Amino acid sequence: MMRPGALLYNPRPLKRRRISRKQFNRRYAAIPKRLYPEMKQFVKSAMSTGSTDMIHSDVPLDMTQGDAGDQFLGCKFRAWRLRVMYRIGTAPARVFVLIPKDANIVTPPTPSTIEEPWPTDQFTVLADKCVGVDSTVKFGSFDVKLNLPVMMDKTGANVLRNNIIVGVLCIGAATASTCGYALWYTDH
Repeated sequence: MMRPGALLYNPRPLKRRRISRKQFNRRYAAIPKRLYPEMKQFVKSAMSTGSTDMIHSDVPLDMTQGDAGDQFLGCKFRAWRLRVMYRIGTAPARVFVLIPKDANIVTPPTPSTIEEPWPTDQFTVLADKCVGVDSTVKFGSFDVKLNLPVMMDKTGANVLRNNIIVGVLCIGAATASTCGYALWYTDH
């Protein structure tokens, strides 16, 4: 006699389908492990030498394959991903990712409060996060998905390498805060 609920309960675990490494990287957009030492070294060196309240990251844009050059300018199906790592001091900070609409703009303005936004007529804001409100969290990371057509100007020139701005803006007292970033791409 079949007990109640017997058809809903299976004591044998289901077999997990194995996938290839290529499928795994495409599905989870795994960042190459060789990028982590560069990012950690950037954060360590910036914290040891003493940093200002706004830093433009100089970590090389190392990727899984090739270089962020003209060879990717026609590939509209590619999705660029940006991983930002930050480390803040005692005061809250804003971690931002901006792209200036004018190629001549190198550094963004400095809003003094959390509520004050970036000027949207000058910059395209890809990310703007307030971190450090909880004093127990001193470092972390987040991902930003970038669409390749957005990263081009009207002439089709590649503005991804030179004009992307990633930085940390301290709120209140100027404490040592810094960030680094790594850039790679996936096929989905």
